[in-house]
Amino acid sequence: MGRSPFVRDEAKQRLREAVQSVEARSSAEIVVAVQPWSASWSAVDGSFGAALAYVTLLYTLFAPEEFGLTWIALMVPAAFVVGLVLCRALPGLRMRLAGRGRVRRAVEQGARARFVELGVSATRERSGVLVYVSIAERVCVVVPDVGVVARVPKDAWAKAAARVQDAVAMHGVSEAGLAALCEAVQALAEVLEPPMPRREDDTNELEDVA
Repeated sequence: MGRSPFVRDEAKQRLREAVQSVEARSSAEIVVAVQPWSASWSAVDGSFGAALAYVTLLYTLFAPEEFGLTWIALMVPAAFVVGLVLCRALPGLRMRLAGRGRVRRAVEQGARARFVELGVSATRERSGVLVYVSIAERVCVVVPDVGVVARVPKDAWAKAAARVQDAVAMHGVSEAGLAALCEAVQALAEVLEPPMPRREDDTNELEDVA
């Protein structure tokens, strides 16, 4: 897999501008955090390697042609290594094997941890919103603080947050995904500004992009 556009300096600037456009209109504090991964998937890699090694062992034992013990001793561990490397090299395969629910839970857990680490809950009006993007899992999670939940209409917020998350779900961590995410983040101002207008004394309390 090539280097994701999300990790480039240009991407950080585009995301920062999207955040600033929201904060220019509302008192909400938006933070975009882009992480390389949310969990180690080495167990998935190992399981795939083990499965491929087992299939190879069965083939050497029951195939029409005969394999000597030396060949079996070489082929089975080689198949394990091939499976391990292949799974690591193909993120789509890795995530499919891990399962959608397991991947989602890992990213949500990572988002909650990052929410605390970045102090998103430390704003004076509890108006923080974390937009968390996990590149390896290709998943985006939006975590609002209690002040946002209390003041923004539930249905409107759900639709706006879903648009942000769908930007990555539909377009991945590609250039198209980055463009869609920037647009979706900017659109948050539409639902945040009416209940949380920007104050005259408003200051930027959090880093825009982490």
